[in-house]
Amino acid sequence: MANKALTMLQVRRILKLFMEESSQREIHRSTGIHRVTIKNYLHRFKSSGKAFSELFALSDYDLSLLVHPPRSNKTTDERYADLYPQL
Repeated sequence: MANKALTMLQVRRILKLFMEESSQREIHRSTGIHRVTIKNYLHRFKSSGKAFSELFALSDYDLSLLVHPPRSNKTTDERYADLYPQL
């Protein structure tokens, strides 16, 4: 399903398979998760600067913050402030 975040159990399974030096295709075959999704999670893991074993030792909450960072709030557009009184 598109744009649906993986559960922490699935993320930990991917992480464990990476620790066992499985390829992305092997991980895809064993988990059923799309290869592009696996590639994206691998990029998130590597960009954290931590080893896979350190990431695996994190709590679910800390790991979820790492792989699913909170979205930043966008500042309001100045044009909206000009347009709003006219509506």
